[in-house]
Amino acid sequence: MNPRIENLLQISINSDEDFRRQIPDLSAGFNESDRTWEVVVKTAAGIQYLSSVFTETQFIELLCGYWIIRGTIQDIEQIAEAPEIIYMEKPKAMYSELYAAKSEACVNLAKSERTPYKGVTGRGVLVAVIDTGIDIADDEFLNEDGTTRIKAIWDQGTDIRYDSDEINASLEDYRQGRTRFLPAADRAGHGNEVAVIACGNEGVASDADIIIVRLGNAGGEPFIRTTQLMRGLDYCIRKAIEYGQPVAVNISYGGNYGNHEGNSIFEMFIDDCCGTYRCSVCIGAGNEGEGRTHYLGKLDNYSVQNVELAIGDYETQISIQIWKRFMDKCVIELFAPTGERIVISDINAGFQEVDFNNMQLVTGAYGPGPFYMEEEIYTAIAASSGYITPGIWNIRFSAGEIVDGTYNIWLPSVVTLSGATGFLRPSPEYTFTIPSTSRRGICVGATGIVPGSAAVFSGRGVTVDNSLILYAKPDITAPGVNIRIPGQLEKYVTGTSFAAPMVTGAAAMLMEWGIVKGNDADMFGEKVKAYLIRGATRTGGIWPDSARGWGELCVAASIPE
Repeated sequence: MNPRIENLLQISINSDEDFRRQIPDLSAGFNESDRTWEVVVKTAAGIQYLSSVFTETQFIELLCGYWIIRGTIQDIEQIAEAPEIIYMEKPKAMYSELYAAKSEACVNLAKSERTPYKGVTGRGVLVAVIDTGIDIADDEFLNEDGTTRIKAIWDQGTDIRYDSDEINASLEDYRQGRTRFLPAADRAGHGNEVAVIACGNEGVASDADIIIVRLGNAGGEPFIRTTQLMRGLDYCIRKAIEYGQPVAVNISYGGNYGNHEGNSIFEMFIDDCCGTYRCSVCIGAGNEGEGRTHYLGKLDNYSVQNVELAIGDYETQISIQIWKRFMDKCVIELFAPTGERIVISDINAGFQEVDFNNMQLVTGAYGPGPFYMEEEIYTAIAASSGYITPGIWNIRFSAGEIVDGTYNIWLPSVVTLSGATGFLRPSPEYTFTIPSTSRRGICVGATGIVPGSAAVFSGRGVTVDNSLILYAKPDITAPGVNIRIPGQLEKYVTGTSFAAPMVTGAAAMLMEWGIVKGNDADMFGEKVKAYLIRGATRTGGIWPDSARGWGELCVAASIPE
């Protein structure tokens, strides 16, 4: 086993193809049309020379020494042996998660010319939305003369890029009836709604310039890949450098795979991008807060613990990821409702496949890795035909000598499961999704209807009580319940997907005050986060709070006078 290759990628490679096709965690990154794998790589030096050796493999260079590679598994395994390769991961599946809300977040006050800084609206700053697309004909993104406010679009689905002149030409053809199709059209509506909140004419950064990345599909799957988000972020920062403008980037996607400690290549890429150019990346905390998809446990020496997992009717597949301290000795077993017992983790358990009761199970126990100290035990179950056996499944931990004892278990995102599936005694902590777990990104939770509360669905972190307290997550909360989206078909949206763009717009306003207006040329990255936290509204409680972070967004109080 090559320690530079991520555990999940190795499990995916070793799994039976029919089984792998049923499990999104395993299938993400495999392209059936040409039998290639897509991986993301962190390098210690340039690897351009490898393209002359592996001529059938595609190499896509990103910022900060990261690469996306697409090729056969034989080529990828050989590439992993190159001394310049630090670590290699497979893509992960990501799922998508005005104006009373603007007043609640002090946006309207910050825009007022009566403020000492004469108001800020994001003018001169780029707001980048990486999502499901955009309606370029929406009045929210048009100037008074009918021209577009959008400076650039990359449609990953067609791999076509548009500048503002091409967007305006498309608008004119549409208005004259010469075409019924607009570039990067948002058929889902999610991306357009996010953009309206972040930078629409009635949104937060209402005078910002706009960049749109319409994410491509993942081979027809109902999710997108982390590699698509990475390429989107890379594109947005490169365009910002080209235009010579600071950029606030919005990501309203997340997933559950990983140890949620900010040390995957995806999360580290976001961190490095935040320190590369004048940018801030705002990410929704996810909607797993009440989803019963996480369990947090603590083992004692030679103890036995049972974690009960309910699997509802009509589940065709499920994955279970357990992360425990590598130094803790423990045997982990899985018991089906029908009595079958499978040991999924023991000393050197490695990879195994088991068939039982019309089901297939694949499990792998590996760890630690170059960027994390935990042991990962990953288990996937799929029905050979029909559905997984419903009922109460039991995960049993039989501890030996314990040093720390902490372990976490995650299920897939709540949007992929039936309402009956979940832990019987779930833990709301550590329910924020990846990549909101990145250290330098701004993790945004949603405030509830009651002032001073967090929305029950909003992903939660933990309250850190040591020297790492500044890295407790979420960083801040913003309105995310019943946010009004204006237009001919007025609607209301709820979720951290719509809290994040409130903060993205706020970050653009701070950048205008600092960089564009000349008050602080270094107003980006961690500095934006710090000012947003300083101005946040805090009423009662102990801070940071696992649900509310450092408080509720208040843009006006965050901008120095």
